[in-house]
Order: sequence, then C-alpha cells, then structure tokens
Amino acid sequence: MTSVSETQLNKMVRIRVKKDMIELVFLKSPESLRKEAPLSHFVSDKVKNILDEGGTKKFTLLVNLLKIGESGSPPAEARKVYAKMGSDVRLKKVAVCGDSVRLKVVSNFIARLTKRSEFHWFDTLAEAKKWLQK
Repeated sequence: MTSVSETQLNKMVRIRVKKDMIELVFLKSPESLRKEAPLSHFVSDKVKNILDEGGTKKFTLLVNLLKIGESGSPPAEARKVYAKMGSDVRLKKVAVCGDSVRLKVVSNFIARLTKRSEFHWFDTLAEAKKWLQK
C-alpha cells in the first residue's frame, strides 16, 4: 500500500464541528483507490476523537461529497470502516449529500451495513441540513 501523509489526507477532507453537528467535506477524490483506505481510517479516527471528547453528547453527521464528483467505488476495507463509524451510537443521524449515482449506491450499501434508520442520502446540501435539524 502506498504511504499517504497526514498533510495529503488533510487536503482531501475538511472536518469541522458546529454545535452538535460533525461536518465532513470531501474536497477531492483520492487519486487512486489505494489512498481510499488510509483516508477512511483518517476520517474515522478524527470523528471518533470528536465523539470521545464530547462525552455523552449526541451528534449528527453530515457527509458532503458534492465537491468530488464521480469517483470509483471505495474498496471493501474503506466501506467497512465508514460503516463502523456510521454505526456509532453517539451519532443521532447521518446525512450524506452528493451528485454521483455511484456514490449514492455505495452510501446506501453502507447505510444498510450500519443497520440504522437515521442514515439518508440527499442530492443537495440544503436538504441534508434541513433533515438533520428535524
């Protein structure tokens, strides 16, 4: 596996917390699928740290894929990592937004792996944010 630096990973995703919402904005697709597994672990670790620091606080998770466009399907390892992250009981709801049919299919697969009903795909950021605020 190709070694990927934290600097490179930080250029692929922006992670921020606003009140009780964790927002992941994927800025660009990994240049190769080999980089997807390190990215999924990086993102998952960052989200886990935020949840751990929050103690018993519940968060919503907004995953914004609008900037990456069409990309390949993440490998099985990355899908498992994202499913485990999305299954965390400290997440009240998970909203994913994007404009890629391929990523919608992958997101729906991950949603089924999490076995949670509060995990939905949206075509726009506004729809996703509105649903999270309900």
